[in-house]
Amino acid sequence: MSSYYRGKNARRYNVRWKSYTEITLSHVLDTIDFSRLNDISAQNGRTPRVLDVACGTGILLKRLLERIPDADAYGVDGSEDMLAQAQDALSNYPNVHLEQIQVGAGLHANLPYETAFFDLITMTNVLHDISKPQETLHQLS
Repeated sequence: MSSYYRGKNARRYNVRWKSYTEITLSHVLDTIDFSRLNDISAQNGRTPRVLDVACGTGILLKRLLERIPDADAYGVDGSEDMLAQAQDALSNYPNVHLEQIQVGAGLHANLPYETAFFDLITMTNVLHDISKPQETLHQLS
């Protein structure tokens, strides 16, 4: 894992990468069908479930929850320091579940969730850090 995701570098990550993160997350949010996610409660009798793989400091999860506040939001990341920031950023949302996991090309990308458990899976700004990105993405689908 890169030193960008540990210690003081992790604590400064949002400042250092702010413009890049703003652009990429804006594009990601533009591709999400929020009306469909908001309809899941009525259609399926449960809240929508979203997963942000390599959630880092929780910026994308926070933006998702601003648009679908009743969602069960899950975030996984390999960095304890990044997850600590995500925990702080998302502390006002009781429906957030964060877990330290190293994502990889194993079965279900090494994630402990059932197939088709999530209504939305996001994975941004991390493919460059994954050894087998195509295999990992395939396992998430």
